[in-house]
Amino acid sequence: MEKWVERKQNTLGFSWVKGALYLMSRLFNIGVMVRHLLYQTNVFSVVKATIPIISVGNIVCGGTGKSEFVAKLIFDLRREDIAILTRGYRSKRKGKSRKVADVLDGDEPFMLSQRCKQNPVIIGKKREESAALAALMGCKGCILDDGMQYLKLDKDLQIVMIRAEDPFSKGFVPFGMRRELLSKLKGAHYIVIHGAETKNKYDLVKRELLCYSSAKYFGTKYCLEKNKHLSGKKIGVFCGIGNPHLFIDGLKSLGVTIVKKEILCDHQQLQNVTEFFQICKAHGAELIVCTEKDYVKLDSEEKLGVYPVEISMNIAYDGEEYHSLLRRIHCMIEN
Repeated sequence: MEKWVERKQNTLGFSWVKGALYLMSRLFNIGVMVRHLLYQTNVFSVVKATIPIISVGNIVCGGTGKSEFVAKLIFDLRREDIAILTRGYRSKRKGKSRKVADVLDGDEPFMLSQRCKQNPVIIGKKREESAALAALMGCKGCILDDGMQYLKLDKDLQIVMIRAEDPFSKGFVPFGMRRELLSKLKGAHYIVIHGAETKNKYDLVKRELLCYSSAKYFGTKYCLEKNKHLSGKKIGVFCGIGNPHLFIDGLKSLGVTIVKKEILCDHQQLQNVTEFFQICKAHGAELIVCTEKDYVKLDSEEKLGVYPVEISMNIAYDGEEYHSLLRRIHCMIEN
């Protein structure tokens, strides 16, 4: 009888928490709808930049590969006159829009600046100011990283990243991970389905999305290049990105044996690096591995014992649509 009462209390407690999260989720949903309405009715004004704005965004919180896709776009476009605009989540510096200087401007902005050395990465909460700065620097176009929810700046091209696994989440935050109305997919020019392991899975998600958008579609996957430093090694790994299991699975595909792992929240920093190293060594680790995003947050001494692995992105399905995107961006910038 006592055990039954305890189970009943636990069930009631869980139901109360679930109900509270659902209510908060509904309020968030209403807030998003009201915000869109205020912009649609011109209560809030939209700023038009003097140069083309290409937005890369998503409808859920993190884990869709936006930053890696932005880096791939920059690499494949092969133009130095395109700036990357980013808010700089968890930046330790405030103030006006500026060119990214170091990791204090945020882990993802600094990582992008290291990968895309020929292109300015501009950080700022007001992206319309960042676009104006890019124009003053002589740029002919901007790629807006995580731009779907930033309604103040008008976009000339909308690219939306969708996670193949759980594309829409089960609801709005905090009950689920969604942060945007599904109806906004209608305005997308290109939709990128990321992380589908098979063509059948990609086609299934694509058919589901066709109910919401007539955009052009292509699919992407993460890729970890084969490396002689990793092959056959026993490793310890720590990882603080939006979709860590894809990184872990990628490492396993390289033939490593993971003896210890520490999965962190997105953007979270490993606190006791020395202790983690010691535990890994005790388990027989030959190398300590992390992502570039985790690596840039370490200080100089900590970096000496860590091997960063670059996560790149490949076009896996409907590649001709990706090439049509590249051509379209070139035309926009030239005109």
